[in-house]
Amino acid sequence: VTGVQTCALPIFPCPPATEPHRIPGGQVIADLRGRIALVTGAASGIGRAVAVCLVEQGAWVEATDRDADGLASLVAELGAENVQATTLDVTDAGAVKMAVDDAATRRGGLDILVCSAGIVFADDAERHSDTRADWDRCMAVNLHGTIHACGAIRPNPCVSVRYIVSGSFPWRNAPSPKRSAFGSEPGRLRSP
Repeated sequence: VTGVQTCALPIFPCPPATEPHRIPGGQVIADLRGRIALVTGAASGIGRAVAVCLVEQGAWVEATDRDADGLASLVAELGAENVQATTLDVTDAGAVKMAVDDAATRRGGLDILVCSAGIVFADDAERHSDTRADWDRCMAVNLHGTIHACGAIRPNPCVSVRYIVSGSFPWRNAPSPKRSAFGSEPGRLRSP
């Protein structure tokens, strides 16, 4: 996506919403007050933590995940005035496009896309070699889910995403013998 800043941010404690978000050292990375964000994988883990941080910073969040109960819990925690929950399987490109379009229409735009939906199988590498279905599922969610989300923002005239955050965190940059499919996905996202 041209003209879009991408980043992989470590999770920092969120300062009050009355101040712009700063990384250690004091550099302002974004004033999130009034911004509209769509977060995939928001029902648990890193996605949920990012959704909470965004709301604490004053952003409105379209939270998506396959886990409807986890999403309901997030809305109960943060309030329906701050979060809209949408059940979404990121492996379905059409559903992802519809979620992006609906969020942009509902709020009059979309500023931030957080691709946090992801799965990992913590078994050994031999299991991945023997279980092609696990490998394929991991790639479908972790790689193709991110591609679907990034592709969905391009053709929508209501979407002017300035920030895309993907789940490519530093500890995932090299394959691990216990997480072979999970570790190889970030490289695919960075390849030309």
